[in-house]
This record gives sequence, C-alpha cells and structure tokens, in this order.
Amino acid sequence: MSRPQPDLTTGPSVSSPSRPSFSSLLRRALILTLLTLLCGVGSAGARDGRVEWRTIDTAHFQVHAPAHLSGLAAQAARICEEAWRTLSPILASLPTERTQVLLTDFGDAANGSATAQPYLLINLYAAPPSLDGNLNEFDDWLRQLIFHEYVHILHLDTISGWPKRLNGLIGKGYAPNQNMPRFLVEGLAVWLESATSGHGRVHSATFNGYLRTQALAGRLFGLDEAVHIPLRWPGANVWYLYGGHFIHWVASGRGAAGVARMNHAVSDDIVPYAMNWAAKEAFGQTVEDIWRAWQGDLTAQALAAEARLEAEGGVTRPQMITTLGRDHGRPRFLPDGTLLSIESDGHHPRAIQARAPGVTGDGAGEIFTRVDATDTYDVCPDGETIVLDQVERHEGVYSWSDLYSFHRPTADLRRLTRGARLREPACGPGWVAAVQVVAGRTRLVRLELATGALSVLYDPGGLDQVGFPHISPDGQTVIATRLSQRRGRDLIAIDAATGATRPLTDDGALELHPRFSPDGAWVIFASDRTGIFDLYALNVATGARHRLTRTLGGALDPAVSPDGRRLVFQAITAGGYDLAEIPFQPTPGLAMGATTRRPPPPRPLSAASPLPDRPYDFTETFWPVAWTPSFSFSDIAQVGSQVGLSATASDAAALHILTADLATQPSEEAYSVNAAYAYRGSRATVGLGLLHNTRTLGRAAIYDSARQDYQERLTSGAVSLSLPVNRTGHSVGYTLRYDVTQYAPGINATPQYDPLDSPPRFPEGRLVAGLSFSLSYQDAERWPESITPEEGQSGGVTVRLRDPAFGSDFSTAEVLFSYSRYQGLWGRHALVGRLNGAYGRGRTRGRIRYALGPAPERNLLLDQLDNVVFGSGYLRGYPVGTAVGDRYVLAQIAYRLPVADLFFGASSVPFFLGRLKMSVFSDIAQASDDPLEARPGAFKKSLGLELLTETTVAWRQPFNVRVGWAHGLDAGGEGQLYFFLGNWF
Repeated sequence: MSRPQPDLTTGPSVSSPSRPSFSSLLRRALILTLLTLLCGVGSAGARDGRVEWRTIDTAHFQVHAPAHLSGLAAQAARICEEAWRTLSPILASLPTERTQVLLTDFGDAANGSATAQPYLLINLYAAPPSLDGNLNEFDDWLRQLIFHEYVHILHLDTISGWPKRLNGLIGKGYAPNQNMPRFLVEGLAVWLESATSGHGRVHSATFNGYLRTQALAGRLFGLDEAVHIPLRWPGANVWYLYGGHFIHWVASGRGAAGVARMNHAVSDDIVPYAMNWAAKEAFGQTVEDIWRAWQGDLTAQALAAEARLEAEGGVTRPQMITTLGRDHGRPRFLPDGTLLSIESDGHHPRAIQARAPGVTGDGAGEIFTRVDATDTYDVCPDGETIVLDQVERHEGVYSWSDLYSFHRPTADLRRLTRGARLREPACGPGWVAAVQVVAGRTRLVRLELATGALSVLYDPGGLDQVGFPHISPDGQTVIATRLSQRRGRDLIAIDAATGATRPLTDDGALELHPRFSPDGAWVIFASDRTGIFDLYALNVATGARHRLTRTLGGALDPAVSPDGRRLVFQAITAGGYDLAEIPFQPTPGLAMGATTRRPPPPRPLSAASPLPDRPYDFTETFWPVAWTPSFSFSDIAQVGSQVGLSATASDAAALHILTADLATQPSEEAYSVNAAYAYRGSRATVGLGLLHNTRTLGRAAIYDSARQDYQERLTSGAVSLSLPVNRTGHSVGYTLRYDVTQYAPGINATPQYDPLDSPPRFPEGRLVAGLSFSLSYQDAERWPESITPEEGQSGGVTVRLRDPAFGSDFSTAEVLFSYSRYQGLWGRHALVGRLNGAYGRGRTRGRIRYALGPAPERNLLLDQLDNVVFGSGYLRGYPVGTAVGDRYVLAQIAYRLPVADLFFGASSVPFFLGRLKMSVFSDIAQASDDPLEARPGAFKKSLGLELLTETTVAWRQPFNVRVGWAHGLDAGGEGQLYFFLGNWF
C-alpha cells in the first residue's frame, strides 16, 4: 500500500546448580532482544516498508517516487526533460545514459544531491524551502532544484581522454570534474539555476547582502578559504555564495562558453588539482587572477551601493543589540517589554534568549529555554506561553516538524502535534495558525489549543507556497506571505472565520515576516523591492506604506515593542545575522521609491496531469557497474603488499546495498573475498556478510625443532539487525548480530621431521559462532567555535555470547562498555572523561584475554592513502603487555584547550591549515584475571600532552594528526612519543 500523508493527529564467576550461569543469563537476554527487534521489522525504518514505489519513464530519465507523490513525480519528470533540453547546450554535454531520479518525502528540510558514479543519480526531497532561507529566491522550487542538480550531472559526467578509456575498462569509477573544488562545482549549479529562471541565489537579496557587507567590512574570503571550509560564517555555504556569484561574474564578462570550455579542459585530467591550467586554457587567466579581479569589482560595487544610499538620504545606523553574527533572529516581545530571540553565536548553545528592556550586548540575555531543531516560535496572548516548532523523528524514519508549547512559569514543554508537519506557528487567542508541508507545497492550518483539532485555513494549491503567518490582536485576521507561480510574491490577509483572502501588496518583490503592531494599526514587513531587504509599514486602515529602514546588508523579521516605541529586527551583517533596534516611527520619512525587482519573463507552468507509471523494479539499477582498484600499504618497503578490486551496487531507491571486495597478497600467496549486503526497506536495517580469506599466522606451527609460519583459511558469515531511534537532541542505536566463523588449515608445506622428535603441532581447526547485542547512546553537543564537545555524554555497551547452542565449539561470554562525558569550561576549554571496560569468561579453548597497549606507531602518508585512522583506547606511557587479563578498566581524563585558529592556505594549493588544539591527559588502567582492586596502587597511571592538528589535503580530505608524548608513572612506565591520524573521543 502507499504511504499516505500524515493524519492531523495530536497528543502530548562459577555458577551453582541452583542459579543460572552468567552465559545462560546473557543467552536469554540476547534471544529476548532478538525477538523484540524482529517484531519491529516492517513498520518503518531507513525506508518505510509500507511505501509503494512507482517509476515514470521518459526519454532521458527514470523518476522513482512513492505512489502518494505521483502528481509531484509527473511534474518532476517533465521538468527533468526541460532541464535536459535547456542545460545540455549551455554546458556542451550530453549524458551517455539515462539519469535516475529519486523523489522522497522523508523530511521537511529542502535539499537534493547528485552523483555521476557509478551511474547518474539525482536525489530530490519533496519539501519546499522556507521562504526566508538561503533558497528563498524562487517561483517554482521544484524546477530550481532539478535544474541545480542536473547541472551537477552534466558537469560530473563530462569525461574524456584517458579517464574515459579507463572507465571503459572498470566502469565509471573516475570523474575528473568530481575533483574540482566544491566552490566551482556548486558555483556552476548556482549560476545556472539562476541564469535559466530569473530567480535563484545569484539574484537573492539575502545572498547579495552577505557579499555586500563582507566587502564593505574588508572580510571577503580568500581563495584558500573558498576551496576548503572556513571556520567563520557562513562556513560551507561559502561554496554556494561565493561560487555562484564568481561563476556568474566570469560568465557575464568572459562568456558562458568559456565556463563550458573549462569543464571540458578538466575532463581529461588524470592528475587532479589542475584547475588553474584549465582556467588559463579557457579564459587566458588562472583562477587566482580572475578571483582577485572579481573581488576588486565586488568591493567597488559595494562602495557604489553605499554611496548611492547615502546620496538618497543616508544609511540607517541602528543600535546593535548583538555583534557576534552567525544566527540571531526571531525577535518577539513579552507583554512586560522583555525581548525574546533565538540566538546561536557559535560559542554557546542554541537557545531562546530573554533580554530585559534596554539590555544589549552579546551574552547579556538569560536563557528562556534551550532549543535544538527549532527555527520559529511565537508568544501567546497570555504572555507566559510560547509555541514553537521542532523537527522530530517520526515512526523511526520521517524527520517532520511538530508544534510544542512552553510555559515559562512551570518550564513545562508540551507536545501539541505528532507527525502533522507544522512549522512557523503564530499564536492567537486559544488557537494557533501554522504552515503545513503537504506533497511539495505548503498551506495554512488552524490548531485549536483546547481540543487539538486541526483544520485547513488557506490552501494555495499547486506548488504554491505560503509562510510566516501572524494573527491580528483581535484574532480575526491572519496575514502571511504567499508565493504563487501565477500571482507572484506578495502579502495576503486571510479572514480567520471564513478563509477569504485579499492581497496587501502586489509589486513583484518578495515580502517576508509580516507582523501586526501591538495596536493592530500597522503591518510591518520586510521587502526586497530595491534589491536589498528593508522594513516597511503598511497602514491597515488607509493602505498607506512607509519605508522604515535603508540598510546596506538587509533588515528582516521585525517586532514592535508593546509600548509601540521600539522596532527590533534581524540585520544582515558581515558575520551573519545580528539583532538591531531603531525607534518605531511609521510616518513618511524615507522615500518608498519604485521597486527595482522585475519579474522574469513568463514560462509555461509545469503540467500537473499524471504520467503513465509502473511498479518500481530495483533490479534495473541494482548491479555493480564499476570496479575500483584498491591498494593497501603496510610500510614504505612493501608498497604493493595488497592489491584488489572493490565493487558497490545500490538500487536507485537505496533499498538494497551490496559491496564486494577481492584482495590479493602476492608476497604471502594469500587472498580474501568478502561481500556485504544491507536491506533498508524495513524498520531495522538487515545486514548480511560473507568472508573467505587466507592468512599467514607467524610462528604458529611447531615442527623441525622450530616455530614455523602457518597458513590458515577463514570462512565466516554474519547477519545483523540495526535499529536507530533518533530524536531531537539525542540518538539511540541498537544492533543485533549473529556471526559464525570456520577456521581450517590452508596450503602448508608437508613437515619433515625425525620420528624420534616430538610430533609437529599445528593450530586447531575450530568453529566459532555467537550472538552479540550493542546499544549506543549519544547526546553530546558542540558549537561551531568548539574544539571538542562541550556538553552531554555518549556511551555504549556490547554483550557478546558464543555457545554450542549457536553452533560454536566452545562457550564464552563478554560484556564491553564505554562512557564519555563532556563539560565546557571557559573560552572553548573543556574537561572530558572516558571510561572503557570489559569482562570476559571462557573455558580453555575460548579463553578471553584483553591487552592494553601504547598508541600505535604509524606511517602518516600511507595511513592517509589507506584511509586508516585511530581513535582512543590506549594505555599511553607503557609497553605492550603491561596490563593483560580477562577483565579491564581504562579511564582517560583530559583537559582540552585551543592553541591557534589558523584557517589559511596558499591560494588554490590543495593543503589548508585549520585549528591546532591541545590536550593534557592522564590514563588510568587495570587489567587482571582476578577481581579488580579498588586501590590506587593496583592501577597503572600516566600523564601526557597531545597536539591535534586539523588540516585538509586534496581540497576535501581531512588530515588530522595527533602528536603526543606520554610517561608512565608506575613500574614499567616509560616515555613515549607517538603520532597517527585520528580524532579525539
């Protein structure tokens, strides 16, 4: 059956004969857990098992979607063909195969992705963007999303020369354009999403405000930051912001054909990172030269805009309430004049802050309530309650927004809806208006607080959108932003009783965040009518409009104080979004001026009629289409120690995933074959694994009066069930696994020995089988400026049981656990602790032994090539074998602090220095075959110092090196210097 739209529902040692043995208790617990997990299979999970998937075939695409999205899928199919016709000539590229398109509706976040490897695949999320986010410059969000992602397909699928010949042998395993810096890859798509629509992020007043303020503040990003990820705001969004405007500037001045030539110049490169050579071939200049010229022009444009505003009457200079940037917004007032706002400055937890009248400054407010996945809220008429939206995990798979109420006097957080997909609430007398996401569009609904009843207040239909409602003080009118493909972008008023609508604006501009003044006489809103978001006031009685601000970056989200004197708003600054304040004076002061926003030329609307579809067949895309060579290096002297091939298969809907590897070790005449399969169409992900390999055990056999190497064959299989249970602010995961392994002799030389000598001894063949259960929990949090988690905890426990009841030759039982705790101190300093431990029991053949040892000696270059990283869990400052037993505990305490925020590179060189941070630590451990002793002398203790470098190589590969020195304080302790790749726990 098809997955329907959500209902509008609501809701707030040695055992004695008389006692079971340790292994028996574990066996019972694991079997019970297995039954519990199996009962959950089939309801909902990585992919909802109730969804009926359908496929639409077109000339150049196959669109796969749940049956309840058939109308949206038909529109997507038509737009895909339009994208093929429009974009292919611009980029001079024609795909060599059909593009698979997956349309899903598992979350309320707007996004998409595209890849050309191993086949052409686009993922589209069916949720429309918020009207005030980075993606708000659109008229048809689905068209803009598809065009953006299809640019990636055409770009990445442009392959020629030796890479094309190589792919002819191994499948599409190498796409040179994939190795271009992300700001060029995403910038190309942002440019064409804009150039082909008249909308898009290049034309966004929000994006242009970011660039203008940074140019005027002298804070434009260098090329080294753009090709990597800067720490400062907007982080990775710099790829879209700078990349889109950069490519647009290049195409406007040097011709769009040059952009296509650059892509083709890269398409035959065997060695990556040659973007400057490609740019010189296409434009006669390197990217570095063009970048400097673009930024010079960008600064000149920003200065000209400032001069123009000054000549028109002066730039608004508000009083700044915050200055740290990043994200400060949603100002709302309580009846007593207290200012609420959602703030996330990168240094502190995201929270709704409360400021008394007249209080300004970063960190000057008090936390009203902590929020996680909350974007909007509103104050209810009682002045003590707020209603907020929050993204929650629904039925184990859907990330949907629901409404909550928070009552300040009691600190009571109450859930109002479940699975209703509501956001942007406006609180009125006894009811709430909110935006609901429904099959690619949004509509306004009304929620009765007393009964929980939901009803539709206004539905624009089609793919039209509505957002940011606000209720008049008398509760009779709702104002909102409407974005319509037919009627443009404007403010509307809706009668709360009848649903009748009337326009408030109609000028081609995008109006956002309408708010009534406390007396209901004015509607204050933001508009980009001049190309910059500014604030305007509309007189409800007369319709007269007045301009309130004239800013350089932009002004959004206004709120008027209860006494009608203060106007607080969200200001776009060089560092992000800050809160600012001016007096509220809705009188003719600043000239309105004519709108400079002109609607783009009209396009035919996408037809809404259905297209023929058929049941989805996963076998059409579920096969390995590319083979990737794999190499593993043990050290510099054995560069070719392991050579193999890897293949991956996944169907378009990602219900089935298969990986397979074949590896050989010529020096040891050994090989390995393994395959893993995962099914993601049920509540729990089902995994299957098979492995067969040969390995050489050093000095494991005894004959000819000496220890000899011995070759062994290992064949194993496993089945697992994994069930994530993620909620806002924390995640829980369960995994149940059964595995069986057969150890048997490999190809060994026939021993020659004297009959008078002792007979030869070889490792015994054995069958090892068992069941294990793992539970993990994590609610640790860090902020953008943090060097480590600063709050919360994480941990896990694994119970592993081997027993003849599961097919094993012997019995063992193990419990392994870990727990970490994080506590921020000051200035990004933090105190962290971790406790690991294990306890195992087994008879002679299956004896359990644990050994704590020092940090490994590694070759950083080869580990980077092999993608080998290490975590924690070492007893530093002691030699191998210092602590050995069938049980152990290891405690690690660390004081972590920043050393330097570097964040620079050498222009486009693929190496970028990030942060340098330090940890002063102590390891405390004990291992034994006897009961552990709770006395200081029984523990091995060490002290040490460690530096962690955050660097990036090859434009996108992390290269985090841990360099440390540790010294053991007890018997056997020694000084140790170590370095390897990896991160802290």
